[in-house]
Amino acid sequence: MRRGRCRSRTWLDRVVERLEAIGADPLVGVERVDRLPDAGMLVAIDAVADPDPGSPTLMVVVAHPDDEAFGCGSVLAHATAHGWRSVVVCATRGELGEPAPASGLRPEQLPAAREAELRAACRVLGVGRVVLLGHLDSGTTGPPAAGALVAVRPARLQDQVAALVDEVRPDVVVTLDGGDGHRDHAAIRDATLAALDRVDHRPLRTYLHCLPGSLMTELTGLPLGTHDEEITTVVDVASLLDRRWHAIRAHESQVPPFDAMDARLQHAFLATDHLRRVDPPWAGGPVETTWRPVPVTTLWPRLPADDHPLTTAKENR
Repeated sequence: MRRGRCRSRTWLDRVVERLEAIGADPLVGVERVDRLPDAGMLVAIDAVADPDPGSPTLMVVVAHPDDEAFGCGSVLAHATAHGWRSVVVCATRGELGEPAPASGLRPEQLPAAREAELRAACRVLGVGRVVLLGHLDSGTTGPPAAGALVAVRPARLQDQVAALVDEVRPDVVVTLDGGDGHRDHAAIRDATLAALDRVDHRPLRTYLHCLPGSLMTELTGLPLGTHDEEITTVVDVASLLDRRWHAIRAHESQVPPFDAMDARLQHAFLATDHLRRVDPPWAGGPVETTWRPVPVTTLWPRLPADDHPLTTAKENR
Protein backbone atom coordinates (compact mmCIF):
# COMPACT_ATOMS: atom_id res chain seq x y z
CA MET A 1 0.00 0.00 0.00
CA ARG A 2 1.32 3.43 -0.95
CA ARG A 3 0.14 6.66 0.62
CA GLY A 4 0.68 10.02 -0.96
CA ARG A 5 1.81 13.04 1.00
CA CYS A 6 -1.09 14.74 2.67
CA ARG A 7 -1.18 17.38 5.39
CA SER A 8 -4.14 15.64 7.01
CA ARG A 9 -2.68 12.21 7.76
CA THR A 10 -5.66 11.30 9.96
CA TRP A 11 -8.07 11.99 7.08
CA LEU A 12 -6.07 9.81 4.67
CA ASP A 13 -5.81 7.03 7.24
CA ARG A 14 -9.60 7.00 7.53
CA VAL A 15 -9.90 6.51 3.76
CA VAL A 16 -7.47 3.59 3.87
CA GLU A 17 -9.16 2.01 6.90
CA ARG A 18 -12.57 2.10 5.22
CA LEU A 19 -11.21 0.45 2.10
CA GLU A 20 -9.45 -2.23 4.13
CA ALA A 21 -12.66 -2.86 6.08
CA ILE A 22 -14.37 -4.10 2.93
CA GLY A 23 -11.52 -6.44 2.07
CA ALA A 24 -9.72 -4.18 -0.41
CA ASP A 25 -5.96 -3.85 -0.69
CA PRO A 26 -5.96 -0.13 -1.42
CA LEU A 27 -3.45 1.87 -3.38
CA VAL A 28 -4.20 5.41 -2.29
CA GLY A 29 -2.50 8.55 -3.44
CA VAL A 30 -3.14 12.25 -3.18
CA GLU A 31 -1.85 14.54 -5.88
CA ARG A 32 -2.25 18.13 -6.95
CA VAL A 33 -4.22 18.47 -10.19
CA ASP A 34 -4.18 21.81 -11.98
CA ARG A 35 -6.58 20.97 -14.80
CA LEU A 36 -9.91 19.57 -13.71
CA PRO A 37 -13.32 20.57 -15.09
CA ASP A 38 -14.70 21.93 -11.81
CA ALA A 39 -13.19 25.06 -10.30
CA GLY A 40 -11.78 24.65 -6.83
CA MET A 41 -10.79 21.01 -7.13
CA LEU A 42 -7.18 21.09 -5.94
CA VAL A 43 -6.61 17.41 -5.23
CA ALA A 44 -7.64 14.12 -6.72
CA ILE A 45 -7.72 10.78 -4.96
CA ASP A 46 -7.00 7.58 -6.84
CA ALA A 47 -8.09 4.72 -4.60
CA VAL A 48 -8.62 1.77 -6.91
CA ALA A 49 -8.32 -1.61 -5.22
CA ASP A 50 -6.96 -4.55 -7.16
CA PRO A 51 -9.84 -6.87 -8.08
CA ASP A 52 -9.80 -10.47 -6.97
CA PRO A 53 -7.88 -12.64 -9.48
CA GLY A 54 -11.06 -14.64 -10.00
CA SER A 55 -13.10 -11.57 -10.89
CA PRO A 56 -14.71 -11.30 -14.33
CA THR A 57 -12.61 -9.55 -16.95
CA LEU A 58 -13.29 -6.81 -19.47
CA MET A 59 -11.09 -6.35 -22.54
CA VAL A 60 -11.25 -3.03 -24.38
CA VAL A 61 -9.60 -2.92 -27.83
CA VAL A 62 -8.80 0.51 -29.28
CA ALA A 63 -6.70 2.10 -32.00
CA HIS A 64 -4.89 5.03 -30.32
CA PRO A 65 -3.91 6.37 -26.91
CA ASP A 66 -6.84 8.52 -25.70
CA ASP A 67 -9.47 6.20 -27.25
CA GLU A 68 -9.55 4.38 -23.91
CA ALA A 69 -10.39 7.63 -22.07
CA PHE A 70 -12.17 9.83 -24.63
CA GLY A 71 -14.17 6.85 -25.89
CA CYS A 72 -14.38 3.99 -23.40
CA GLY A 73 -13.30 5.73 -20.20
CA SER A 74 -16.51 5.29 -18.29
CA VAL A 75 -16.84 1.65 -19.45
CA LEU A 76 -13.47 0.95 -17.83
CA ALA A 77 -14.29 3.00 -14.72
CA HIS A 78 -17.63 1.19 -14.45
CA ALA A 79 -15.85 -2.17 -14.62
CA THR A 80 -13.46 -1.16 -11.85
CA ALA A 81 -16.29 0.16 -9.69
CA HIS A 82 -18.00 -3.25 -9.89
CA GLY A 83 -14.91 -5.29 -9.07
CA TRP A 84 -13.99 -6.34 -12.61
CA ARG A 85 -10.47 -6.75 -13.90
CA SER A 86 -9.74 -4.93 -17.16
CA VAL A 87 -7.21 -5.05 -19.97
CA VAL A 88 -6.73 -2.36 -22.62
CA VAL A 89 -5.32 -3.37 -26.00
CA CYS A 90 -4.09 -0.42 -28.07
CA ALA A 91 -3.03 -0.90 -31.68
CA THR A 92 -0.77 2.17 -32.09
CA ARG A 93 1.06 4.85 -30.12
CA GLY A 94 -0.85 7.65 -31.85
CA GLU A 95 2.18 8.92 -33.76
CA LEU A 96 0.16 11.17 -36.07
CA GLY A 97 -2.05 12.78 -33.46
CA GLU A 98 -1.94 16.55 -33.46
CA PRO A 99 -0.20 17.85 -30.31
CA ALA A 100 -2.03 20.40 -28.20
CA PRO A 101 -0.66 23.88 -28.91
CA ALA A 102 0.65 24.31 -25.38
CA SER A 103 2.27 20.88 -25.18
CA GLY A 104 5.61 21.98 -26.64
CA LEU A 105 6.12 18.47 -28.05
CA ARG A 106 8.07 17.86 -31.21
CA PRO A 107 6.69 15.19 -33.59
CA GLU A 108 9.41 12.73 -32.68
CA GLN A 109 8.50 13.07 -28.99
CA LEU A 110 4.81 12.38 -29.50
CA PRO A 111 4.76 8.54 -29.52
CA ALA A 112 6.54 8.20 -26.16
CA ALA A 113 4.45 10.98 -24.65
CA ARG A 114 1.20 9.44 -25.82
CA GLU A 115 2.12 5.99 -24.57
CA ALA A 116 2.91 7.47 -21.17
CA GLU A 117 -0.44 9.29 -21.19
CA LEU A 118 -2.23 6.06 -22.11
CA ARG A 119 -0.67 4.27 -19.16
CA ALA A 120 -1.41 7.17 -16.80
CA ALA A 121 -5.07 7.32 -17.87
CA CYS A 122 -5.39 3.56 -17.45
CA ARG A 123 -4.06 3.81 -13.90
CA VAL A 124 -6.74 6.37 -13.14
CA LEU A 125 -9.41 4.08 -14.59
CA GLY A 126 -8.20 1.06 -12.65
CA VAL A 127 -6.97 -0.91 -15.67
CA GLY A 128 -4.73 -3.79 -14.67
CA ARG A 129 -2.86 -4.31 -17.93
CA VAL A 130 -2.08 -2.34 -21.08
CA VAL A 131 -0.95 -4.11 -24.27
CA LEU A 132 0.43 -2.23 -27.29
CA LEU A 133 0.25 -4.06 -30.62
CA GLY A 134 3.06 -2.02 -32.16
CA HIS A 135 1.48 -0.69 -35.35
CA LEU A 136 1.75 2.87 -36.65
CA ASP A 137 -0.98 5.49 -36.63
CA SER A 138 -2.48 5.73 -40.13
CA GLY A 139 -3.65 9.32 -39.84
CA THR A 140 -6.98 10.39 -41.26
CA THR A 141 -6.14 10.98 -44.92
CA GLY A 142 -3.54 10.21 -47.56
CA PRO A 143 -1.70 7.01 -48.42
CA PRO A 144 -0.82 5.11 -45.21
CA ALA A 145 2.84 4.52 -44.43
CA ALA A 146 4.34 1.05 -44.35
CA GLY A 147 3.44 -0.45 -40.98
CA ALA A 148 0.39 1.78 -40.52
CA LEU A 149 -2.62 0.10 -38.99
CA VAL A 150 -4.75 0.19 -42.12
CA ALA A 151 -1.84 -1.21 -44.16
CA VAL A 152 -1.37 -4.25 -41.93
CA ARG A 153 -2.62 -7.52 -43.38
CA PRO A 154 -6.04 -8.08 -41.77
CA ALA A 155 -5.15 -11.66 -40.90
CA ARG A 156 -2.10 -10.51 -38.92
CA LEU A 157 -4.10 -8.01 -36.90
CA GLN A 158 -6.82 -10.57 -36.28
CA ASP A 159 -4.21 -13.08 -35.10
CA GLN A 160 -2.84 -10.57 -32.60
CA VAL A 161 -6.25 -9.83 -31.13
CA ALA A 162 -7.31 -13.49 -31.12
CA ALA A 163 -4.14 -14.54 -29.30
CA LEU A 164 -4.78 -11.96 -26.58
CA VAL A 165 -8.41 -13.01 -26.21
CA ASP A 166 -7.34 -16.63 -25.73
CA GLU A 167 -4.64 -15.58 -23.26
CA VAL A 168 -6.74 -13.15 -21.19
CA ARG A 169 -10.05 -15.05 -21.54
CA PRO A 170 -12.26 -11.96 -21.06
CA ASP A 171 -15.92 -12.27 -20.16
CA VAL A 172 -16.77 -9.14 -22.16
CA VAL A 173 -15.00 -7.45 -25.08
CA VAL A 174 -15.67 -3.84 -26.10
CA THR A 175 -14.24 -2.11 -29.16
CA LEU A 176 -15.01 1.08 -31.08
CA ASP A 177 -17.90 1.48 -33.50
CA GLY A 178 -15.78 3.54 -35.92
CA GLY A 179 -18.66 5.98 -36.11
CA ASP A 180 -16.43 9.05 -36.25
CA GLY A 181 -15.10 8.02 -39.66
CA HIS A 182 -11.48 7.48 -38.54
CA ARG A 183 -10.05 4.66 -40.63
CA ASP A 184 -7.97 3.27 -37.76
CA HIS A 185 -11.07 2.97 -35.59
CA ALA A 186 -12.82 1.03 -38.35
CA ALA A 187 -9.75 -1.19 -38.84
CA ILE A 188 -9.51 -2.20 -35.19
CA ARG A 189 -13.27 -2.74 -35.02
CA ASP A 190 -13.24 -5.06 -38.03
CA ALA A 191 -10.16 -6.96 -36.82
CA THR A 192 -11.62 -7.46 -33.35
CA LEU A 193 -14.95 -8.75 -34.59
CA ALA A 194 -13.24 -11.07 -37.08
CA ALA A 195 -10.83 -12.32 -34.41
CA LEU A 196 -13.70 -13.29 -32.14
CA ASP A 197 -14.96 -15.68 -34.82
CA ARG A 198 -11.73 -17.69 -34.63
CA VAL A 199 -10.85 -17.79 -30.92
CA ASP A 200 -10.89 -20.82 -28.65
CA HIS A 201 -12.28 -18.71 -25.81
CA ARG A 202 -15.46 -16.98 -26.85
CA PRO A 203 -16.44 -14.07 -24.55
CA LEU A 204 -19.95 -14.08 -23.17
CA ARG A 205 -20.67 -10.70 -24.71
CA THR A 206 -19.12 -8.45 -27.33
CA TYR A 207 -20.06 -4.80 -27.75
CA LEU A 208 -19.30 -1.83 -29.93
CA HIS A 209 -18.92 1.40 -27.98
CA CYS A 210 -21.07 3.79 -29.97
CA LEU A 211 -21.16 7.45 -30.86
CA PRO A 212 -24.92 7.98 -31.22
CA GLY A 213 -25.87 9.28 -34.64
CA SER A 214 -28.18 11.95 -33.25
CA LEU A 215 -25.39 13.41 -31.10
CA MET A 216 -22.80 13.20 -33.87
CA THR A 217 -25.12 14.93 -36.32
CA GLU A 218 -25.78 17.68 -33.79
CA LEU A 219 -22.05 18.06 -33.18
CA THR A 220 -20.77 17.90 -36.76
CA GLY A 221 -23.76 18.36 -39.06
CA LEU A 222 -22.69 15.12 -40.78
CA PRO A 223 -24.35 11.68 -40.83
CA LEU A 224 -21.77 10.05 -38.56
CA GLY A 225 -22.08 7.63 -35.68
CA THR A 226 -24.28 4.63 -35.04
CA HIS A 227 -27.98 4.96 -35.81
CA ASP A 228 -29.79 5.48 -32.53
CA GLU A 229 -32.16 2.59 -33.20
CA GLU A 230 -29.19 0.19 -33.42
CA ILE A 231 -28.04 0.99 -29.87
CA THR A 232 -28.93 -1.91 -27.58
CA THR A 233 -27.38 -0.85 -24.29
CA VAL A 234 -27.58 2.47 -22.46
CA VAL A 235 -25.70 2.80 -19.16
CA ASP A 236 -25.94 5.74 -16.77
CA VAL A 237 -22.35 6.60 -15.83
CA ALA A 238 -22.88 10.13 -14.48
CA SER A 239 -21.48 9.08 -11.11
CA LEU A 240 -18.15 8.29 -12.80
CA LEU A 241 -17.66 11.67 -14.48
CA ASP A 242 -14.97 12.92 -12.09
CA ARG A 243 -12.82 9.84 -12.63
CA ARG A 244 -13.36 9.97 -16.38
CA TRP A 245 -12.35 13.64 -16.54
CA HIS A 246 -9.23 12.82 -14.57
CA ALA A 247 -8.37 10.15 -17.17
CA ILE A 248 -9.15 12.51 -20.06
CA ARG A 249 -6.86 15.18 -18.60
CA ALA A 250 -4.05 12.63 -18.36
CA HIS A 251 -3.75 13.06 -22.15
CA GLU A 252 -2.04 16.42 -21.88
CA SER A 253 -0.70 16.30 -25.44
CA GLN A 254 -4.21 16.17 -26.91
CA VAL A 255 -7.18 18.53 -27.02
CA PRO A 256 -10.34 16.62 -25.99
CA PRO A 257 -13.27 17.15 -28.37
CA PHE A 258 -15.49 17.70 -25.34
CA ASP A 259 -13.79 21.01 -24.57
CA ALA A 260 -15.44 22.57 -27.63
CA MET A 261 -18.96 21.42 -26.68
CA ASP A 262 -21.53 23.30 -24.69
CA ALA A 263 -22.36 21.86 -21.28
CA ARG A 264 -25.53 20.09 -22.43
CA LEU A 265 -23.91 18.27 -25.35
CA GLN A 266 -20.81 17.46 -23.31
CA HIS A 267 -22.98 15.85 -20.63
CA ALA A 268 -24.91 13.88 -23.27
CA PHE A 269 -21.68 12.35 -24.57
CA LEU A 270 -20.00 11.70 -21.21
CA ALA A 271 -22.72 10.88 -18.68
CA THR A 272 -24.21 7.97 -20.61
CA ASP A 273 -22.52 5.06 -22.35
CA HIS A 274 -24.15 3.87 -25.57
CA LEU A 275 -23.25 0.42 -26.86
CA ARG A 276 -24.41 -2.06 -29.47
CA ARG A 277 -24.33 -5.71 -28.56
CA VAL A 278 -23.10 -7.78 -31.47
CA ASP A 279 -22.61 -11.14 -29.75
CA PRO A 280 -24.83 -12.76 -28.78
CA PRO A 281 -26.92 -11.00 -31.40
CA TRP A 282 -29.52 -8.60 -30.07
CA ALA A 283 -33.02 -10.08 -30.34
CA GLY A 284 -34.89 -6.85 -29.67
CA GLY A 285 -36.92 -5.70 -26.70
CA PRO A 286 -36.11 -3.08 -24.05
CA VAL A 287 -32.58 -1.74 -24.13
CA GLU A 288 -30.10 -3.16 -21.65
CA THR A 289 -29.05 -0.95 -18.77
CA THR A 290 -25.76 -2.77 -18.20
CA TRP A 291 -23.19 -4.60 -20.29
CA ARG A 292 -22.21 -6.80 -17.33
CA PRO A 293 -23.52 -10.37 -17.29
CA VAL A 294 -24.77 -11.47 -13.88
CA PRO A 295 -22.60 -14.18 -12.29
CA VAL A 296 -24.33 -17.38 -11.31
CA THR A 297 -22.71 -17.06 -7.87
CA THR A 298 -25.31 -14.42 -7.03
CA LEU A 299 -28.05 -16.94 -7.77
CA TRP A 300 -26.54 -20.23 -6.47
CA PRO A 301 -23.81 -19.21 -4.03
CA ARG A 302 -23.27 -22.74 -2.68
CA LEU A 303 -22.02 -24.16 -5.96
CA PRO A 304 -18.25 -24.85 -6.16
CA ALA A 305 -16.33 -21.97 -7.70
CA ASP A 306 -15.43 -24.04 -10.76
CA ASP A 307 -19.13 -24.48 -11.53
CA HIS A 308 -19.84 -20.74 -11.70
CA PRO A 309 -19.90 -19.66 -15.36
CA LEU A 310 -21.36 -16.24 -16.06
CA THR A 311 -24.85 -16.13 -17.49
CA THR A 312 -26.16 -13.71 -20.08
CA ALA A 313 -28.94 -12.47 -17.82
CA LYS A 314 -29.80 -8.85 -18.38
CA GLU A 315 -30.42 -7.77 -14.78
CA ASN A 316 -28.04 -5.54 -12.92
CA ARG A 317 -26.27 -7.04 -9.95
